[in-house]
Amino acid sequence: RVESGRGGALDRAGLAAALHDLALQLDALEADQGTLEPGALCRRIDALLLGPYFELGGRNEEYARVLGPGLYSRIWEGFAVSERLLARAWSMATDGHLEEALLELPRARQQLALAVQRADQE
Repeated sequence: RVESGRGGALDRAGLAAALHDLALQLDALEADQGTLEPGALCRRIDALLLGPYFELGGRNEEYARVLGPGLYSRIWEGFAVSERLLARAWSMATDGHLEEALLELPRARQQLALAVQRADQE
């Protein structure tokens, strides 16, 4: 277990807790999707990508070192795909394709759920 000044413990349990928190935020975004216009959706996605996704993603090398490459890659796969799908949704919404953007939200949530499940089980 390695302590980090920002974000707490760098271990499997710390990563699992961070992923659970992020999943709750993504669940809230998905729950609100029917009420969001493109600009509001982009702002909500920005808040996630520039906040918790960025903070967690910025620690990827530390997690890889602490968890080992096998465990790290099994957990991180869902996180990384979720992040890419949210970026894709942001881009679609920015281009005026709100319906297509909204279709990415459950996909992003499913990928993050995979990361949460693997972090909890490993």
